[in-house]
Amino acid sequence: MDTLLKVLEDNATLTPAQLAVMLDKEEGDIKKLIKQYEADGVILGYKTMIDWDKTAHEILCRVRGLDPWPCAYAKLGEGVLKVFSAKKADGEGTPGEVLRSSAKEGLVVACKDGAVEILEIQAPNAKRMEAKAYLLGHPISTG
Repeated sequence: MDTLLKVLEDNATLTPAQLAVMLDKEEGDIKKLIKQYEADGVILGYKTMIDWDKTAHEILCRVRGLDPWPCAYAKLGEGVLKVFSAKKADGEGTPGEVLRSSAKEGLVVACKDGAVEILEIQAPNAKRMEAKAYLLGHPISTG
C-alpha cells in the first residue's frame, strides 16, 4: 500500500475515514495498515519519519515544510524526536547513522548523499530546544 504512504507523506492530517474514501478501501483495512506501519517504525502517529535514504535537500525541504506543524520526526538513539530545523553538513556514512553527537559538534546524521545537522528538536514531554543543548543532558550514541 505504497499509495497510503504517499498520501500520508503529502498530508498527515487526514483521518482513516478520509483515507479510505480517497483510496477506495475499507476504513478498517486502512486502520490495520496504519497500525502495521507504526509497529514497523515507518510512520509515527500519521507523521512520516525522516527517511534518511533521501538526499539532504529532500530531507531539509521536508523538515522546513512540516515546521511548525505537523512536524518531522526522527528516531535517534532510544527515542523519537521532533525535528524543527536542520542544515546540510559535512560527512558520509550509512543513511540514518549518527556521525557526530556532542554539545560542541552538534547532531549530524548521514543521508543518501552526505549528512544533515539537526539544529532544533523537541523530545517527548520536553520543550523545543537547540539540539546541542539537548545533547548536554541526553547523549545519543554515534554509529
